[in-house]
Amino acid sequence: MRYIKEVMGIARYEKRMMGWLIDKLFSLLALAAVLTVEILYFPKDFSLYLEILIAIASGYVYYVIVNCAFLHLLNGATLGMAIMGIKTCHADKSRIRFKEAFLKALTTGLTAMDLVNSIYMLSKHTERSVFDRLTNTLVIDIRVK
Repeated sequence: MRYIKEVMGIARYEKRMMGWLIDKLFSLLALAAVLTVEILYFPKDFSLYLEILIAIASGYVYYVIVNCAFLHLLNGATLGMAIMGIKTCHADKSRIRFKEAFLKALTTGLTAMDLVNSIYMLSKHTERSVFDRLTNTLVIDIRVK
């Protein structure tokens, strides 16, 4: 495994977490925008619980759509990954397909799946998440020469 890390330039856990946090920040901004619009324009007797639920669902849908688009258009990098200089690809460095981009965006948008990935990566001392193992992909550091 050490040889693969050195040859492929697999991205470190810290860079992956920072990229994920940047992506989450943008989805939280979308959630805040939706919640603000709901508070300002929804009737006053509308359920606060439903407003919060709609805002959370909107933030998740925004996260999936935007990250899927970025993953597909930027050759396997979300906005956060691009800022951190990492991308998702196959072992032969070929780009991921749209289906894989959608699956990655769908699973990383779920907080529960993020917790599973984090615990797995920390407990196994690996730089590959559950998603990476299921799709046989790698997250590589494109700034490593």
